[in-house]
Amino acid sequence: MRVSKATRKDDLHNSALAAMETWEEAIDTFLTKYGLREPTDDFRLMFLDWGQTKLDVTNNKTQTRNMIRLVQDIRDKDLSPRFKEVLDAFVNLEGVLDKSKIEDEDIGACIDNLRDSFISLSSELSRIRRR
Repeated sequence: MRVSKATRKDDLHNSALAAMETWEEAIDTFLTKYGLREPTDDFRLMFLDWGQTKLDVTNNKTQTRNMIRLVQDIRDKDLSPRFKEVLDAFVNLEGVLDKSKIEDEDIGACIDNLRDSFISLSSELSRIRRR
């Protein structure tokens, strides 16, 4: 059976949309788990299980990096730069968490950047899904 290019592009587009929803849920879960959905100066939840926090950051960073390739299949939208912003925020957060002495200002700025980038991208994804 032969599949047309248009059908293949539709399949890739729909697959990328599904992956975006899964990714978005994972990042939202991360922000909720550590009490970071709203601006805060309280990062205690991140430090309760330090190893798990670092693992979660690394996993979400990897998922975001993988999404950059997948979103190229979304029609009429170049989301790669938006996902790169979120990826950069995870990379910066990972760098701060690897420091021997963590400053509240450093982690606060990284979290704010991550949250703002994610919320902005999430709004964009909502608009795409409504089409």
